[in-house]
Amino acid sequence: MISHGIEKYALVYADNPHDLDDFKEKVISILGQEPEYIETISPIVGLNAGKGAFAIGYIRSQ
Repeated sequence: MISHGIEKYALVYADNPHDLDDFKEKVISILGQEPEYIETISPIVGLNAGKGAFAIGYIRSQ
């Protein structure tokens, strides 16, 4: 399902995967699809963004 022009997306986190639980559920409810993957973010990004940081990356449909 393609929603809001987003074809695929992934979630990344800096410290604890449970830090993004609420965010993940909100994104799923908006887009109607699970993320392609959930993975730890680079330690360098985590160091600069701080403990508990998380982010979303996405690919838009053409």
